[in-house]
Amino acid sequence: LLDVGSNELTSTIPPSFAKLESLKYLVLESNRFNGTVDVLESMKNLTVLLTRSNSFSGSLPDGLFSGTSDNIVVDIGDNKFTGELPTSFAKRSNLVSLIGARNSFADNATQ
Repeated sequence: LLDVGSNELTSTIPPSFAKLESLKYLVLESNRFNGTVDVLESMKNLTVLLTRSNSFSGSLPDGLFSGTSDNIVVDIGDNKFTGELPTSFAKRSNLVSLIGARNSFADNATQ
């Protein structure tokens, strides 16, 4: 568990986070983080990701949560994410909660 929520931290996610391959719970919510979350793709055991209320941007990596069969909980609401949600998310039967409100995801429901 790494919980740095509600600390008014500013910056991008440090590249060194890529070394936290066995981390299961990551709480970054209610800070002032920005940039992409690409570095999180290397966290193959991640099951809980809470990034609500930051300024993260870009697309979510398609390989996010690819290494776990545990239940997955995601709250990425109130950021600046763009693009489409990864197609891999729809294939995950272990994704039990996904909150993505207040972002700029593309609407691919009609495609």
